[in-house]
Amino acid sequence: LGELAVGLLPMARFLAVGSSPNS
Repeated sequence: LGELAVGLLPMARFLAVGSSPNS
């Protein structure tokens, strides 16, 4: 889970930030 979390957490955040114009 560690590797998965390390790869998915930043990816999910990046997608969420890119989808939201509220940077």
